Amino acid sequence: MSKLNLNLFKYGAFIHVIFFIMLLVYIDIGPKTPIFWAFLLNQIVFTYFVCVRAIAFGISKTLMIFNLL
Repeated sequence: MSKLNLNLFKYGAFIHVIFFIMLLVYIDIGPKTPIFWAFLLNQIVFTYFVCVRAIAFGISKTLMIFNLL
């Protein structure tokens, strides 16, 4: 299960952002509209917090390996 979580943390957020930008461009919300930048900022913040959670997950797994947690 932890391999699945690791791959999800590693690639999931990046793929999600790419698909979301493609969706916005497909429905004609381009970089010239403010809502595009609002959605993009939202995705960047989302990706940042997923990255922080992934780092915390990696640290906890490392501590478990060395029996420190």
